[in-house]
Amino acid sequence: MGTRNAADQVWTFINEILIGDMVVLPRKRPKVINVGRVSGDYQYREDLEAPHVRPVDWKVQDIPRSNFDQDLLNSIGGQLTVFRVRASNAKSRIDGICF
Repeated sequence: MGTRNAADQVWTFINEILIGDMVVLPRKRPKVINVGRVSGDYQYREDLEAPHVRPVDWKVQDIPRSNFDQDLLNSIGGQLTVFRVRASNAKSRIDGICF
């Protein structure tokens, strides 16, 4: 990832993500998806390998990828670490799968 791209993602992570925003975390091993809500403000933690953190209240974990339509999987499987899911009606569709 280029330096500018990384800086843009950190800026977004710090300044645009709000408490209560949905977080969708695709995991590679096992191939599942976790969904939660941001529950606190940004913190910089030098003691962690990835020092930029936000607390998340994980609502549903280990959802099989097969529960998601392909366009949602394509949207959340992007190359960026921090991004807005652009698939049609993504938020309501993910809510329908998880809650």
